[in-house]
Amino acid sequence: MKFSPMMEQACSTFVLVACTLSLSVHSAQAQSSKTKDGEDAETLDPIVVTGAADNKDTIAQSEISSDLIDRTQSATIPGLLSSLPGIELIGNSRVQGQSINIMGFGDSEDIEITIDGAQKSFEKYQQGSVFIDPELLKVIDITKGTFSAEKYGAFGGSVEMTTKAASDMLRDGQSYGAFAKVGFASNGNELVKSAATYARSEEQGFEVLIAGTHRSNDDYSVAGNDEELALSAGNLLTGHFKASLEREDHFFELSGIHSYSDDYKPWAARRGLITASDWSLNKYGSFDEYLKTQAVDREMKDTSISGTYEYNPDSELIDLEFEVSYSKTAQHDTRRVPVTDPDYSAGLYVGGDDSTLDYSIYKLDLKNTSVFNWGDFENTLKYGVQLRHEVRDSMAFKKSYVGRPEYNDGRLQPYNIPSGTQTIWSAWGEYTLGYGALELTPGLRYDYIHSKGEANLATKYNNPAMNHDYGTVERFGFSPSISAVYSLTPNIKLFGDYAYKLRAPLIDEFYDVGSTRATATQLQNERVSAKRIGVASTFKDVLLENDTVKARVAVYRNDVSNNIYRLLSENSKKYDDPVPTYGNLAGYYTQGFEAELYYDSERFFGSIAFSRMQGKHDGTLKDVDASTDQYVSEVAPTKLVLSLGYKVPEADIAFGWKGRFVDEQVKVPDNYTSLYSPSKGYAVHDVFLTWTPQEGRFAGLEARASIENLFNKNYRPYFADGAAPDKGINFKSSVSYKF
Repeated sequence: MKFSPMMEQACSTFVLVACTLSLSVHSAQAQSSKTKDGEDAETLDPIVVTGAADNKDTIAQSEISSDLIDRTQSATIPGLLSSLPGIELIGNSRVQGQSINIMGFGDSEDIEITIDGAQKSFEKYQQGSVFIDPELLKVIDITKGTFSAEKYGAFGGSVEMTTKAASDMLRDGQSYGAFAKVGFASNGNELVKSAATYARSEEQGFEVLIAGTHRSNDDYSVAGNDEELALSAGNLLTGHFKASLEREDHFFELSGIHSYSDDYKPWAARRGLITASDWSLNKYGSFDEYLKTQAVDREMKDTSISGTYEYNPDSELIDLEFEVSYSKTAQHDTRRVPVTDPDYSAGLYVGGDDSTLDYSIYKLDLKNTSVFNWGDFENTLKYGVQLRHEVRDSMAFKKSYVGRPEYNDGRLQPYNIPSGTQTIWSAWGEYTLGYGALELTPGLRYDYIHSKGEANLATKYNNPAMNHDYGTVERFGFSPSISAVYSLTPNIKLFGDYAYKLRAPLIDEFYDVGSTRATATQLQNERVSAKRIGVASTFKDVLLENDTVKARVAVYRNDVSNNIYRLLSENSKKYDDPVPTYGNLAGYYTQGFEAELYYDSERFFGSIAFSRMQGKHDGTLKDVDASTDQYVSEVAPTKLVLSLGYKVPEADIAFGWKGRFVDEQVKVPDNYTSLYSPSKGYAVHDVFLTWTPQEGRFAGLEARASIENLFNKNYRPYFADGAAPDKGINFKSSVSYKF
């Protein structure tokens, strides 16, 4: 495995930490409590925790509980995840313009996002990728890297969201109940109202929950001054239901969630501060009129429905799960017309004057787990088949094209946002062999990907002479992987992973065209060679009686080959005219070091999370043969997140502080091949207080308060577009009650 000097130093640190933990482990014992599966595992409250160090699936996993979701009162999923090492929020304070970067992978296809098993995906320039309100979630499980044979692509990792069920809400002894919550945040006058009703019958094995949330806010104020982030105001209405039935060996669950918003937003939702030149102000008469050329009335609908059937008879050979799901994200943009320029018509590359983009994903997943022993060997075989069908439907209207037949009188698909379908048939298997302290898991996955474009209605972008080909393209391949977990002691486990995964080109990569550009049906699969080694440990009774310490250190490297990118400059000269829009380049690498430490006791709790990464392309994004390698723009700056808190058990109170310390990022490519400009280092501080009485007249009540950006620090995160500072000081509070 090839590492740079920085990574070699990190590896040395990793070995030192592992040895130190080994010497101190002999007197330590593991803490246990109940996991969602009813098995023993460690828990820490109320901070982010690492996954249970039980097997290769959970040893490197992180978990965000509903308690942390409630305490932070975050409006978005990316905002919740950004305190974890190796994970960053892409975008700014606008809710619809946020997505996730994990280990240097920031494209939506590189992060698999699911909610109750339903796949979420939205790929549009300068837009967000996940629009679920966190209020309805029970837990978020984050797995970094693509080391599971069960997963397709997802070079950066996966984010699995699970919504709340009746059993998560009912108080002890209840068979039915209700929940109400109201929250307020001073920055933007944000108001959140939530309500739910739920019931469970132990005798019938049935439970049901119905819930809803409404979130609204004015424009946010940016840090350090009173300037507002224009067009950041919004309204989001979300509804959710979940029902399940359990009968002997059978379990059925049906879940659905739908959100709706209709707001005035920049076409590029990630855009930073919007300013107007003197020329623009003179032409349009006012800033509000100028905004009509930069913004759209945007209607967003996001729907997910999933059904699960589990069959678990009294047999170690059968643990069957069948999952079917449907999700759809629909965006409809309408331009306003400036009074002083009634003939204004927006460019087709930004959707024209009216546009729609719908993403629909249908998914079937059947898997089984068989457990059997041969003497001293413990064997587990997991295997399954999957079907994923994605429909991408794009349409636009540009009024200045009316009367021009080559543009179909203005009604056509934007050339850079093509329509089409992609179907993926997959089979996978993992075989875990356990012998003593060692657990070894080789895996293999096969994917067959069928892609087909939808011919553009405009002959300008459907011209065979320009190699505009919307026909079928087939790609396929195997993805091997292997993982190992070794119990150095009962409290310390070493782990290592390797995977060679593929990702087929997307619809917009195959069929994105232009008047002088061809479709890119020549594209081959993108590949990653992913490696990771680490150590995870859990100790009890370290500093105080019944306290718990959890630690994890990991080093990783991802070598990507045949990376898909828009052909520019020298790279485009390698093709005959007409040049395809996209091509396979020479590749790049990302690598990094992460360390996490979590502490919990009866009264004290705290955490330390550190991450550092780097990456370079082979050559540059303009010229793969360049003598100087270009930095990868998606690599996050070095980050340290500290938290410290104190609990008063007799009063059911907890309070604490969190500090985020981020280094500068100056290793950035030129602006033409990077959305991000160099950023300065910064430190941001938050404080919080919670009161959750467990007994007495206030049992069922939860009161929470926090202050974000306590000192109103003026800073711009590296992944925030343009020069927009992040949100300024923000006082948050919420009160909820379970009836």
